[in-house]
Amino acid sequence: MATKFKIYNQSSEDMSKVSDNSVDIVIFAPPYNINTPYDIQNPDSKPFDEFKNFLSAVIRESARVLKEGGIFLNESADTVWSGDRLIALSGLIQRLCLDNGLEIQARHINFLQSKDGVELTDREHAWSEKEYYSKESSHSNCHQWLIFRKGKCDFDFEAGRIYYLNYPSDEEGHPCPFSPQHVQTFLRMTEFKAGMTLLETFMGTSRMGEEVIRRGGSYIGYELAKKHYLYAEKRLNRAWDERSLDLSR
Repeated sequence: MATKFKIYNQSSEDMSKVSDNSVDIVIFAPPYNINTPYDIQNPDSKPFDEFKNFLSAVIRESARVLKEGGIFLNESADTVWSGDRLIALSGLIQRLCLDNGLEIQARHINFLQSKDGVELTDREHAWSEKEYYSKESSHSNCHQWLIFRKGKCDFDFEAGRIYYLNYPSDEEGHPCPFSPQHVQTFLRMTEFKAGMTLLETFMGTSRMGEEVIRRGGSYIGYELAKKHYLYAEKRLNRAWDERSLDLSR
């Protein structure tokens, strides 16, 4: 039986409480360093070199805790405006993953601000056309979902699919929680099964952890923003209680 979830109100730059080679799946959906208001105490704004070192530290720790052949899924915008420069964020993350022994297996694309498979460009629903790839929008409408495996693995690279999934509206103050569709898609992509251990480096309000618990998995999460951590803790305890009740029947 899976153990109860373990979550930490701290940065995932230090995951020393998690053993080497103990995690099946890592979900990595980092902040973009664009002043997103996660909380007042931890502003989403760093000099570029500091931001790069931050990403590198979390990816290095993720590679350490992953089992050989374990899956690392990155969800990030293709490009972001950070400070005074445009950063190819997904490319940077890919480079850092390769440097830490994570081999790319697949690349999928998700377009935000969309409806029925069409990108919206009118002001009523989304950004205006002139705001794509601009300081006003802060990050590109195109998100890359990159899937890596730890170590040298025998597989064919998958060019992937195109998705049109949006983030839901504000949830307990979190600016970009995963939608239920994101959670289902990511668990399918990472080949999640009951009994596996999944770790989220930036868990937010942890809709992902809730579903992992319901499906019979073990969950580990890190979240620096206190209010989101507390909301996630309540959500995960509720999911654990519901699962325990189902098993006792």
